[in-house]
Amino acid sequence: MASQKSAKEESYVFDRNHAATSRLNYQYYLWQNAAGFYLHPDIPQLQPNAQVADVATGSGMWLLDLASSLPPTTRLTGLDISLAQCPPRAWLPHNVQLFSWDFFTEVPVDLVAKFDVVHIRLVAVTIRNNDPTVLVRNLARLLKPGGFLQWDELDTPTAHVTVAAPNLETEALEQLRELLISPMKGRNGETLLGSRDWIQAIPENLETNGFCDVRKHTYCEAPHMGVFWNDVISPIVWTFTANGGRWVLSAEEFADVMLKTDDTVKEKQLRSMALRASKESDAGAAVRYGKMSIIARKL
Repeated sequence: MASQKSAKEESYVFDRNHAATSRLNYQYYLWQNAAGFYLHPDIPQLQPNAQVADVATGSGMWLLDLASSLPPTTRLTGLDISLAQCPPRAWLPHNVQLFSWDFFTEVPVDLVAKFDVVHIRLVAVTIRNNDPTVLVRNLARLLKPGGFLQWDELDTPTAHVTVAAPNLETEALEQLRELLISPMKGRNGETLLGSRDWIQAIPENLETNGFCDVRKHTYCEAPHMGVFWNDVISPIVWTFTANGGRWVLSAEEFADVMLKTDDTVKEKQLRSMALRASKESDAGAAVRYGKMSIIARKL
């Protein structure tokens, strides 16, 4: 799995090497543990010949697990800007196919109005300037009239710190939580993270762009799972030196790819905060986020 990126892939802030794929798969199973479903129960039972798309398929784990639960006549398509983290095509089930597609570009003609269900998950880090409208319109174009969208995302504005015992230190974790919901600029001046108002407005955006019957469902992992979520998804924005501790996987990828800076003072502050947050996590504290699944039907 090559870790080099083309210019086309720069919107993806993580890496695509073996460690990154392990993080992605670990994150997938944690999500499934919290949600308990592949397709939300609001989506009617699929017909035997249904067509399902997984946009931003990553390593393809959701698609492959779903395939094992559906009739072999169902057709499943994984779409991503890079397929470097997916299994070789020769190892895929006969009814699963993968295509490379940047979801900010025009929908390929042969995919327009093709799918009964479109699924997308955890793409917030790719959205620039708090505006997912191009993505929303492309998701609508993929669906047949009456088809269903399932959009799974972290409910980032609900982030909060929890502790396993009173009087535990959480100062650094609180700083990280605040960083998660505050504006953050990339090297080109675009807003990358924080101010996630658009996440709260996804239902309204869907209704404005060709969807109806929009429903938002929220849930959260069990308290004891919080520490494992910290391992892969917490919003550290700078890697810390090889002192061990939690959040290494996402932190190193995000820092190496997107958040290089010449501000040595800021760098030291972020490294210090990350290390202190790791120690607080080891002591029994965690940043927890709500998870949400938004279900909508195309008009």
